[in-house]
Amino acid sequence: MEFLNTVLELAGINLIKALFMSVLIIIPFNYLFKNKVDTYYALQILRGIILGYCFLVLLRFIFVLVVPSGNESHLVFIQRVTGPYSWAYWTMFLFHVLLPFTLLIKRLGTNIYFLFLIAVLMNIGWLFESFVMHLTTLQREYAMTDDGSNPYLPFVPERLLLVQGLCFGLLIVLLGNIIKKYSQAAKTPTP
Repeated sequence: MEFLNTVLELAGINLIKALFMSVLIIIPFNYLFKNKVDTYYALQILRGIILGYCFLVLLRFIFVLVVPSGNESHLVFIQRVTGPYSWAYWTMFLFHVLLPFTLLIKRLGTNIYFLFLIAVLMNIGWLFESFVMHLTTLQREYAMTDDGSNPYLPFVPERLLLVQGLCFGLLIVLLGNIIKKYSQAAKTPTP
């Protein structure tokens, strides 16, 4: 169980948080370089990443409910699920885990804008948190944050996520085109 938690935490930090930026990078490729760059396979890779992650999170959720450990973390989990703010937990669970399963519908799963919507909804929690942090920083009497950065710009972790999403999006487009090239080569009959 600890291994699954570690894998999900690393995937959430390194892949899922930067996912909406990756999809946002693929959208211009879809329109500007339509004849030269194919984005179908890139979208299928991102779709597979999202569905795989959501399946593992759902599996962990079911495991924690079915196999109660009785330790403090389990009690905290039960309090979140059934406590006074359970509506917030279930809303985030709906956006982060259940709603992405609509990508299994082929028509929705191949729509780039729906994939972007799912990526944003999966990250809506930390995006709102970041928005609130920026607003409260701007409300203060001074224009600099504690670490000396400008509050009008994204904070360092946000900039890293944006760059990570950019790089991941470009890598996925490249990988998708490599897959397309080799799948077409495999379909071509040799004399």
